[in-house]
Amino acid sequence: MSMSFHYPGGVEEGLEDKEKAFPDINVGFLLVQDFTLMPVAGFVESLRFAADRSFRSKQLYCRWHWIGEGKQKVTASCGMDIMPQYDLENPRQYDYIAVAGGLLDAATSPSQQVIDFLKDAYRQGVPIIGLCSGSFVLAEAGLLDNRKCAVHFTVWEYFKQRYPNVRAIVDSGHVRDGNVITCPGGTAIDLAAELITTHCGRSRALKGLDYLLVSQLTAEPEEEEVPDDPFLGTARYESRLLERAIMLMQENIGTPYSIKSLSEQINTTERQLTRLFSTFLHTSPANFWRKLRLEHGRNLLLNTTKTVTEIAYETGFSDTSHFSQWYKKSYGETPIEFRKRRTSLDA
Repeated sequence: MSMSFHYPGGVEEGLEDKEKAFPDINVGFLLVQDFTLMPVAGFVESLRFAADRSFRSKQLYCRWHWIGEGKQKVTASCGMDIMPQYDLENPRQYDYIAVAGGLLDAATSPSQQVIDFLKDAYRQGVPIIGLCSGSFVLAEAGLLDNRKCAVHFTVWEYFKQRYPNVRAIVDSGHVRDGNVITCPGGTAIDLAAELITTHCGRSRALKGLDYLLVSQLTAEPEEEEVPDDPFLGTARYESRLLERAIMLMQENIGTPYSIKSLSEQINTTERQLTRLFSTFLHTSPANFWRKLRLEHGRNLLLNTTKTVTEIAYETGFSDTSHFSQWYKKSYGETPIEFRKRRTSLDA
């Protein structure tokens, strides 16, 4: 078996530089303050590995730029700073514009300059990608009206209330509707691989996946695609019944009903559903549903100014006391204590 190695300054690299004057794909990353780093890193690293034949990160087949208002510094939610290289102008120079969101305060209040730039890009036919809560930015710009979009289940209820004209989907790694693509989180690597395959060929995409230790290209996503979920660890849903039950739970975070009624909706018995949850998730359906509601409540405490009472009712608890009791049991502190602690940390 023969192996080919690529050394810095080799003959192949010189030939590559000469043969590729323009990239096959050029992405402009518009970073919103407090953006989530992981989707951006996964996306840009996929581009970087696919960008040349060797491993010197030369932007030959793929190119990317950091863009922002006045080239002002943008800070990720983890504290890392990025200085944009280009201002918000000439969107047609990019094949895609990827809007990276994070904490909801910033994602729900984009500047008029950002909104105007995105609308201009859309009018000129440039595909726009919403990474993480970048979907909120696109919705604020009106680009998701009467469209489908992928959102993380923890913000699904809030998104649906804020943007009633958008069809928010929680069970897909990414959703393309017309010239708008939304991707709720870590599946940005899969999305990047799909776009690289389209523009540069499958071998370019596989090069990145191999070095990122991602086993294979995900199948083209549809609404039925099984999502990764933080409550499932690294496993995929093992049963279509289980998947459908969890989808209904996510869609009814604010209005939970009996497990018997849930079982009837998916044409199974309460006993069978309980067995599936016990076998694959090591918990009961009721406990899992409650965990989803509490996680949504925690997200609202962190990212909105809603009162604890409002959040309690929005997450399907009968009253504030009931919500606070279960919250403390799950997280070791009351909702008020959690909000006060996070506020003091952010001060």
